[in-house]
Amino acid sequence: NFYKWIYDNFTIDTDKNNNKLVYNTGDYNSAVSDSASGRYVLTDWLKQDITLDVTNDPMLQTINDYTGIKYLVGTTKLNLTGKLLESQSSIEIAREISNMKNLETLILANCTGLSDGFSNNEPHDNDSISRFINLKKLEYLDVSGCNIYLFDFLNNMGWISEVYVYDQIVDSNNNLNNFYGNRGIANYSVFGSLTDSGINVYNTIQGEGAVLFEKSIVTNDYTRLKSVVHQNKLIEGADIRKLYETYSTNPDDYRLATNYTYLSGSTVMNVDVNTRTLTWSYLEYTLTKDEIVDNNKTYYIKQGSSYVLVDNPINDDIGYYYEYVSPFEATEYMVTYHFSFTNSDVEINLIVKFKIERYKR
Repeated sequence: NFYKWIYDNFTIDTDKNNNKLVYNTGDYNSAVSDSASGRYVLTDWLKQDITLDVTNDPMLQTINDYTGIKYLVGTTKLNLTGKLLESQSSIEIAREISNMKNLETLILANCTGLSDGFSNNEPHDNDSISRFINLKKLEYLDVSGCNIYLFDFLNNMGWISEVYVYDQIVDSNNNLNNFYGNRGIANYSVFGSLTDSGINVYNTIQGEGAVLFEKSIVTNDYTRLKSVVHQNKLIEGADIRKLYETYSTNPDDYRLATNYTYLSGSTVMNVDVNTRTLTWSYLEYTLTKDEIVDNNKTYYIKQGSSYVLVDNPINDDIGYYYEYVSPFEATEYMVTYHFSFTNSDVEINLIVKFKIERYKR
């Protein structure tokens, strides 16, 4: 019983008889309010930083229901490696974990029941793992070996240092693995954006070691579009918009694929690209030294189409990417490639961004 583990690991002897979370011998029950022979768990105990790691705790290895884990508000490391977290329980547990505000390390490797709610070729957010954006102190996230199709939620977790996403089990026949999961091109925009921001993303494994995204990608539509950059730094007053406005919107000019090959079991299959649309756009923003000094801010965040100065990632409870402030003017160019496939419900938006900064001379 998980409540017994909490009691055994968080107990402070002097506090045993002063709280409402009670269990009796053989029956741990958070709903009991009083008992002469009961054992009590104070909420203050749960502010302690005590690690929950199933890999080196025999009792935790026998537990399959972690309801109540959200109350461990002081814990900074949580490791549930190998737990099934199946069906509805995976959604509830992910939501509970998102309330553990002090987590710095979260390891959910090989929790095969952990999913983002993909169903009938229609990826969608099941309001579980996306709530991890509430973990503002999280630095290390391992969701390798799970069942995650889309990693869009990571775009709003720019304070993380390392992310492990390899070996996603998105389709037993492999026919969707080229499109979703850790090897899916639909996630390359996310991995690329995080990498550009200095975050280590490990999306493949080679031998016994995880491999960084930028070292694992091969030539494909993402890398071809990523190479279409003129320059990324300009002097004050320079304008490069006109140049990008003349760039082609014909996918054939960039040698983008017209069909994809994938495995269905042991059979090699091909699917033709159907609709293809390529568009260029840009967003301009400016941060001046005066703005930084006057507002006494040290970070900025992207919020919609605006860039907003904030105090720091912890005190400002907003789930957006943070960067240190330095005075610059910038244009963020992006190319969006939307394509679908013949006789398939799969549609992909591949977005590649180029940040061009103009520094004062």
